[in-house]
Amino acid sequence: MYVLAWPIIAGSQETCLKEEKCVICQNSISHEDTVVVLGEKGSQSVNKASKSRQDNVVTSAGQKLHQNCRKSYTNPKYIALANKEIKHETTNVPKLRSKVEFDFKKHCLFCGQLADAVIGRKRKSDVYPVRTSEFQCKIEDICKQREDEWALEVRGRLEFVQDLHAADALYHQTCSVNFRTLKQTPLAFSPPAKKAKTQAERKSSLSESFLFAAKYLQQNEDEQITVTDLNKLQEHFGDKIIISEINGKQNVVTFRNTVRSILHEFYEQINTNRSIDEEKKSIIQAAAKILKSEILSSETSTKALYPSHDELSAQNNMKYVPESLQTLLQTIFSGKDTRLKIMSIGQSIVQAAAPRMFMLPLQLALGVQLHHNFSSRFLIDTLNSLGFCSSYTEIQKFECCAAAEKGNDIPNFVAESFLQYVADNVDHNSGTLDGNNTFHGMGIMAAVTPGSFGTKPISRIDVTSEQIALLAKINISYYKPSESNRMASCVYSNLRKMNYKDVDCSFMVNLLWKVSWPLRSPMPGWSGYMQMVQEGTYPEAHRYQKPPVVTFDQPLYWKALCIVKNENTESDFKQIVLRLGGFHTEMSFLGSIGRLMAGSGLHEVLETVYASNAVNHMLSGKAVSRVVRGFMMVENALYILFMKESFRVSLPSAHETDITEADSSECDEIVEKACELYDRFVAGEETTESVEQSSILSEINTKLVATKEKLCKSRTSSLWLNFCRMTNILSKFLIAERTGNWDLHLSSIQEMLPFFVAAGQNLYAKSAYVYLSMMQRLEIDHPEVYRHFKAGHHVLRRTDRFWSGLSTDLTIEQILMRSVKSSGGLTRGRGMGESQRAQ
Repeated sequence: MYVLAWPIIAGSQETCLKEEKCVICQNSISHEDTVVVLGEKGSQSVNKASKSRQDNVVTSAGQKLHQNCRKSYTNPKYIALANKEIKHETTNVPKLRSKVEFDFKKHCLFCGQLADAVIGRKRKSDVYPVRTSEFQCKIEDICKQREDEWALEVRGRLEFVQDLHAADALYHQTCSVNFRTLKQTPLAFSPPAKKAKTQAERKSSLSESFLFAAKYLQQNEDEQITVTDLNKLQEHFGDKIIISEINGKQNVVTFRNTVRSILHEFYEQINTNRSIDEEKKSIIQAAAKILKSEILSSETSTKALYPSHDELSAQNNMKYVPESLQTLLQTIFSGKDTRLKIMSIGQSIVQAAAPRMFMLPLQLALGVQLHHNFSSRFLIDTLNSLGFCSSYTEIQKFECCAAAEKGNDIPNFVAESFLQYVADNVDHNSGTLDGNNTFHGMGIMAAVTPGSFGTKPISRIDVTSEQIALLAKINISYYKPSESNRMASCVYSNLRKMNYKDVDCSFMVNLLWKVSWPLRSPMPGWSGYMQMVQEGTYPEAHRYQKPPVVTFDQPLYWKALCIVKNENTESDFKQIVLRLGGFHTEMSFLGSIGRLMAGSGLHEVLETVYASNAVNHMLSGKAVSRVVRGFMMVENALYILFMKESFRVSLPSAHETDITEADSSECDEIVEKACELYDRFVAGEETTESVEQSSILSEINTKLVATKEKLCKSRTSSLWLNFCRMTNILSKFLIAERTGNWDLHLSSIQEMLPFFVAAGQNLYAKSAYVYLSMMQRLEIDHPEVYRHFKAGHHVLRRTDRFWSGLSTDLTIEQILMRSVKSSGGLTRGRGMGESQRAQ
């Protein structure tokens, strides 16, 4: 069928000269065509093909061509077929050893062509000398096995020499493979015609090529050809062909049997003398033809684009399975919900029936998932051979195309969006003794608020590893400050004292949960309670004309600060807004609490819930979620003691899980009212503003403060009261991050400073102080950034919930670092090359 493709394309009608044309087929290039833009290498390839064809086609870099025209024009097979029509340089080269022109040292033993010449794309590296005597014996055995014209020619050459190795015989590797596998002479080394054909002979040859293509298409129903002029095919086949549209062009032609013709053929073959088995087989064959006809008649998905993630839904996936095939599978399968099985097995049948027509989303998605989790070529190729997923080569091509299509641009970025960057170190095998396989790198991530969503189609193109490596490559400049340009001293300016009562809008909400705990147990934990009652609407670089905002953890923050401070006033670095990572600051503060409470019995209390090794990890500040929950539980136990001291609240015994009615009746009336307020608040009958302004909670807070002052006379009580103060600061910081409260964020960090110093966290005490002093001047230095931070954009959100803010450095840990170090990441045996890191 491909014999037909090039002459028809070359013979297409001329279009207007003002339109942009393809220099090969001379047809106009429309926006709906599949067009390629030639690079320097592509232009040289087309010009080389033109020289081999003895044409006058000359191209240059940046010129546009039809993709199909370029592929056909530069295909060595088509070049060899075109050269058959003209005189070839190697015309009349004899094949037999009996002719004087044949030389074992110059010509290929199999095809008889010159072995030291470059024909088509075959290079000199394709030529090999005969090195062993067993080679000649094997060739003689193959000649007996083939018993065709080519075997007779090769045997004739072998008769005139007894030792090919001694005769320095040469051969083409391609010819040797074809001869051994019982194939014919490679097209690139086929003997050329003795003379050029006349015009009448060419027309006859074209007609024969068309009849051959038509016969081939009829015998191979799953094959397709792409042509421009379809008149001859339509005249020959009539309604037995289907013309599918891809990208708005009628260019895919597929042979099909109509349902009417299949049923007509089936009823003609009905014979009452046939057995039941033969009749059953005939029915199944007719049904199979109808199914295949419907598959071939369906709209073909273009292979120029990969399926998007939107097509993975059940509704979109089912459209790739014809209705008749769905009916068949629904009849066969049993179970309540068989849609997924119908989609997966149905797409496997469609792919097997027409492997060159479709790019099915489930097959591609399964291969991508397996490659991400296991990175096993054997597993993917095994499932591909069974028909369940795409091939390993296709999966790798998809990942490269996805990386190339995405690049490093931010999709759907608008001027009103707020852009900030987050960077963090990533290390792998850093503790090896020999230093081999050690990787030290840095990952950087851009975050946009409000989020921009959109799907960009992924083009199926050829992408090299070098192109992928250049996509996200950042040029590294080594910073070497001079001796006179070092930051000799750091002046700590006075911080503006921030009253937490002015910025903390959740103080009474938090107190209500602590007060109600003894009488409403069991009840949600602190995080669940805050997420349940916190409601409302969340607030909404130089390349993008935005001041760059970059977040680092403490070591990188201090290095970046030194670089920015040492730059001159005209430098672009002065426009960078540096932020200290809130998540790492929280970890350091948790470690400070663990160090200050060492030897107090906190370790033993936490061991009643967690294992000993886990508690050691928690008190160092690493297991963040565990230690926050543990500290909150200990604070609740302390507040129950405060409530017992301030009000008549009985404690549950060791065998009780709740307070009895008799016990609750002995409580002060004010505590009962607070519990009733809690019930209404959780039920949604009270608002956050009404709770904050509640006189009941104000009175309870006054009594609790008086009780704490009385308990401060004891050193042990003072220690645990100090613990409650630290956990209160922790809860305020978490509220600031989850709700996007910028002032509360700065206020809670300011309250952490004395505890950083007391615990010996000097680096964070120093960095946090400088960070606060810079952020308090943000309204003057960077008013636009300050406006976004006041609107709550200093945190990131991945959901629409009000209680869902995340610190920027926590987000990079959850997304980028997790993808690098978890299953399917770079540290899981994938390699650390430039292309892997870019993908």
